[in-house]
Amino acid sequence: MKIRLLPIATAIALSVSLTTASIVPVTAQAVAKTMADKANPEFVYVGPLGVAGFQTFNLRGIPADVTVSGVQVKNEFGYGSAASTPAVMVTINDRFGLTANTGHSPASTDGAVSSSFDFIVTYSDGSVSKFSQEVRFVPENQAKAFNPYFENRSFDAGETTERRLSSVPKGAKLGVVSEPDGWSASVVKDNMLAVTAPAEATPTGGIFWEPPKIELSVVYPDGSSEIVEVGVVAVLTEKPKPTSVVTPTSKPKPTVTSVAPDRPTATRVVTPTPTLTTTQNEPATPKPATTDEKGSSTGAIIAAVVAILAVVGAGAFVALNSPQLRATLPF
Repeated sequence: MKIRLLPIATAIALSVSLTTASIVPVTAQAVAKTMADKANPEFVYVGPLGVAGFQTFNLRGIPADVTVSGVQVKNEFGYGSAASTPAVMVTINDRFGLTANTGHSPASTDGAVSSSFDFIVTYSDGSVSKFSQEVRFVPENQAKAFNPYFENRSFDAGETTERRLSSVPKGAKLGVVSEPDGWSASVVKDNMLAVTAPAEATPTGGIFWEPPKIELSVVYPDGSSEIVEVGVVAVLTEKPKPTSVVTPTSKPKPTVTSVAPDRPTATRVVTPTPTLTTTQNEPATPKPATTDEKGSSTGAIIAAVVAILAVVGAGAFVALNSPQLRATLPF
């Protein structure tokens, strides 16, 4: 059996064709882009600072052929319709825009506030895009960023209280323009006010009730200024009654009194006067009275008196015993 050989040119061509076919890559099919791939979402500030510090942001970076079905912001529980930080609170609105509230106390002296949040955007084809963005607002001037107020507007009736105003930047100058009836206020320093409340409490209640307001002028460090009103309320407070403190009485210690011994009393020795013996004719001469050892003058006087009495008595005795005298007496 004869082997039929192919022409050399034909064999080479066949070999090349087989090799070429084996190394030709398979062309990958084009994958259609999702709506998330087409979009580059971000929130863009579009509105001026509104009442109570509200700001409006619109969702941008969405092509015309892309439809958004939901927008959420990450909070402590996951993704939801609102989230907050100490400086800013954000809320997703019905049109998938963003409303930010900067509150009363901007985080910086110039009034700018900012916080970062994580957002998730869901599209109508089911695709999702996630992104983080800093929500920041720099006001036109400080007068539009700050809103002075008392965090605690209750003041003790009849008392003067020093209290700081909140949402006032360092370097601002305050002035009192007007005060409600019965109230008085003065600037102590910086953002500190001394407020004197009336003796009566402020009547409250009613649907349209508003507290009395102190009117202030504020000049901010950047030169902007405004007139603001801060609410105040007088309240009656019961002052605590003084508590009497009973101090236990300590038992008195016995007092030891030293008694000095009595000094011996000097004894005076008096010699008794002897009985006088008289005769009928002449009185007896009394013996002189003896004195004490110290020659007491008192004893001498007594002796003299006794002698005189003795002489008088003797004379009377002699006279009564005389017959002539007795004859003349009526008895």
